[in-house]
Amino acid sequence: KLVLDFSEHELVLEAKARNDAILSAVGSGLMAVDTGGTITLFNAAAESLFKRSAREVIGLRVEDVFKAETPSGTPLTPERYPLMRAMAEKRIMAESLVCIHTDGSKFPAIVTAAPVMRDGTIVGAVQDLRDITEEQMLEQTKSNFVSLVSHELRSTLTLIRWSLEKLKLRSDRPKDVQTGVVPPMESAANRTLSLIRAMLDVSKIETNAFETTGTEFQVSSLVEKSLAEV
Repeated sequence: KLVLDFSEHELVLEAKARNDAILSAVGSGLMAVDTGGTITLFNAAAESLFKRSAREVIGLRVEDVFKAETPSGTPLTPERYPLMRAMAEKRIMAESLVCIHTDGSKFPAIVTAAPVMRDGTIVGAVQDLRDITEEQMLEQTKSNFVSLVSHELRSTLTLIRWSLEKLKLRSDRPKDVQTGVVPPMESAANRTLSLIRAMLDVSKIETNAFETTGTEFQVSSLVEKSLAEV
């Protein structure tokens, strides 16, 4: 009986060590709480993100460790935390938040929380937190690049269109230039300008800076124009 109990104890310890190793290897910060909001799990990535050790935070209230605000700067109260909402609403919650270090510094994150169920009863919640600072920096770099390239192209196109207008005003221009050169160049310049505007629109959409206005138009004329440019 003693040998059997010892073997079972070894299996439990081995399973716990394996689970701890898996949790430590997860790249995003994992935090779990019980139904009272007390922290029961805090993996290595969470330690790195919040600059606090698991030994220090396990057993504390979640609001003593997790501080966050909305992207617009509104502080989150504990009941608005994804962990607490996941338990209250019995569903997975995902939000873009700005998390706050103990020293007051901030970082953007995607926070996903889900309730933990046992025999149909909620016994807690687990939260996955991913720092997206690098992704936001890359998006900003891409947006800046698109804006710069678009500006340079528009400057060149403006010069080309201005030159075409001057050419159209000349009375001594050859007829073949008037009919066979200027119109195609104008059409190509206008198409390129439309493409540049579309690129800028896409960039604005990605940064939530795109504004729309309602305009009436004839579908038939739009189709005819598109076919003429093919």
